[in-house]
Amino acid sequence: LGRIKVGCATNIFFDISNTNFTVTQVNGGTPVPTPTGPTETPFPFPTNTPVDTATPTSTPVPSGGPDAFGYCFRDSNNGQVYSFIDISGTGTALTFSDLDDATTNVTLPFSFSLYGTPFTSVNVSTNGFLRFTGTNPASGNDSIPDPATPNNLIAPFWDDLVLTDASGVRTQTVGTAGSREFIVQWTNVTRFDEDTLRFTFQLRLRETSNEIVFAYYLQGAPPTAPGAVVSGMNGNEASVGIENATGTIGLQYSFDTASLANNLLIRFVPSGCFSGGGTPTATVGTTTPTTTATTTPVLSNKLYLPLIMR
Repeated sequence: LGRIKVGCATNIFFDISNTNFTVTQVNGGTPVPTPTGPTETPFPFPTNTPVDTATPTSTPVPSGGPDAFGYCFRDSNNGQVYSFIDISGTGTALTFSDLDDATTNVTLPFSFSLYGTPFTSVNVSTNGFLRFTGTNPASGNDSIPDPATPNNLIAPFWDDLVLTDASGVRTQTVGTAGSREFIVQWTNVTRFDEDTLRFTFQLRLRETSNEIVFAYYLQGAPPTAPGAVVSGMNGNEASVGIENATGTIGLQYSFDTASLANNLLIRFVPSGCFSGGGTPTATVGTTTPTTTATTTPVLSNKLYLPLIMR
């Protein structure tokens, strides 16, 4: 609260608080009320309406990050549009030395950077992950990050998985040069000693942007409609996330948590953390951000006083 004398021939006294001010005296006359500061509307930050409207079958983890490098993720519970590019009938089938706990090396169609390091090949594990260095298939999953191997890791569903005659892992490149996606898809895989569980998922590495996409088609394989998601295929014993070469930096979506569901998509970006409201790029699908304006009054930094001419 303050009182200030203004002018020479005309004395104007006014009281100021943190929300308004009133003129209390003009030349000794009757106190004059002055309007409160004008109402202003804050900048309308965009928000996205979640796309996945199905009955929840998991505990969603809609966004996370940044980690120490700058990676963030958002999923289809938070503005990312679900899509699944099925390559079970078109992709190149990978050959493994064993259907349980094995890796095979694949040459990438373009250079891809993980945590700032570019790579031209990757090792694909039967156990639901990629690693850019090392060949241990690692059936036992760990939390992310962890200095123990495997590192340099991209894990859409790291668990003790098994391939059978009815399942497989395939790769395919889609798109045009400069904006291609390299897809790795695990189709109709099962967990060790749980042959009744069959589920499908994929990861997509994006050229130029170095973004990473996980997409899930659990309980079955396209084009058959997915069935109910049950324990064992919902991630309650799996690790989902990415990790650097030393296992000291990583971004975990979930660890031994029932976080995965049909029609779930997770998108990791290496920088920017979805500035501009999180609108995904066209290759995944786009949403139009909606805006909502609030009308919370804020104090203007301007004072309006009557002008009295001398």
